[in-house]
Amino acid sequence: MYKKAFFPRVMGTENKVPRMYVERKHDYPIVLVHGAMGWGESDGLNKVMRYYGFFRADIPEMLRTMGLEAVAPSLGPFVCIWDRACDLWAQLVGGTVDYGIVHSKRYKHERYGRTYDKPLIPDWGELDDEGKRKKICLIGHSFGAPTIRCFLSILAEGSKEEREATPESELSEFFKGGKGDWVHAMTTLAGVNNGLTLVDWFGADKLEIPWGLLHFAMGLLMDSDFVKSVYDLRFDMYHLTSAPGQPHYSIVEKWKASRNIAQKQLNSMCHETTFYGAAEVQKEYPGTYDNVYYFCHAGSATEYNDEGKAVTRQPTFTPMRFIGNFTGSISKKPSKVSPGFDGSWRTSDTLVSVKTAQNPLAEPGEDFVATDLCKPGIWYRMPLESKDHFAYMGSGEENEMYGAFMLNVVQRMLNLPTVDAE
Repeated sequence: MYKKAFFPRVMGTENKVPRMYVERKHDYPIVLVHGAMGWGESDGLNKVMRYYGFFRADIPEMLRTMGLEAVAPSLGPFVCIWDRACDLWAQLVGGTVDYGIVHSKRYKHERYGRTYDKPLIPDWGELDDEGKRKKICLIGHSFGAPTIRCFLSILAEGSKEEREATPESELSEFFKGGKGDWVHAMTTLAGVNNGLTLVDWFGADKLEIPWGLLHFAMGLLMDSDFVKSVYDLRFDMYHLTSAPGQPHYSIVEKWKASRNIAQKQLNSMCHETTFYGAAEVQKEYPGTYDNVYYFCHAGSATEYNDEGKAVTRQPTFTPMRFIGNFTGSISKKPSKVSPGFDGSWRTSDTLVSVKTAQNPLAEPGEDFVATDLCKPGIWYRMPLESKDHFAYMGSGEENEMYGAFMLNVVQRMLNLPTVDAE
């Protein structure tokens, strides 16, 4: 067992945070993946407000202080699941992002993205002197949840389409597959595992025009080097934004890019967060794997009233209170583009329904009882928590409580026995 001290200064509240210890069986690196509209450690915004920790806490740094490897990559905040997964691979192992010949042609964007000279986890997947593989543990919040699920699926299965269409000398290692045993465990926090009721209620078809206009506006307003040094949209492959230091694309190119993004099915975050789109994602990137442990946390910041509607409890972030009330009042009948949802989906963390944040509907799940009883290949639903969506990022949480919560998430994964793929 390893024991490392956790010093209060990491959380920024030296007088309030007690000295903490973590016991673990493994030293696997922790990869924290942000959700939609989020940011990572390479964004300038992270110096002021951490995605995992907000203004005072810094969870990746806390874990590093304990002697663990921990990284929080910066992925496209409005980018689809496949593109995020490809970017995540390139950042972890180093090299140039390859979105694939087939994928890039199908969705009309550049095949290659940015180049990362320094891998975040240089020896990931390698065997040590005892023949043990260095695995990672994945944590994904909100839209980071389907991102890490897709990421693991491509690691394990690769992409048959890309393998068949790409010369061996050009094929990305990511698309070759056979790396399912590079991941030890994953945990989703308020994950968009089964679609957002709010997006599904509107319908991706009705959101195409405003979704495209939103991207066009962002491409115009947020494509300066200063803005990108703070908050980078990472839409280079579409020519909606340019990489830092690169020439800017014309307004005409940005307009074409925004229209293209809005109209593409599985390559649109808007579509992937509908019920139908989430089901497609689960079919396209199947799980689970018998050598990986799965956990999902769901929060509830609402409660049912006498009318059968879920209303937001006090206190919570004010704008989310209204969203929670609206989410808690809607339902939808089945149609050609949606399986629909009834009142049982209304309770939420103000944004993500409890049912959405639990295990993917197409994958096995059961309630968590104890870490010692956990088996790989099964989603364990953690006890429902009285939290809103941003509480999983540390908003509104006491520093010591949030630090202890995240430490518990990590410690649970690191104390499970290793299971290698057969």
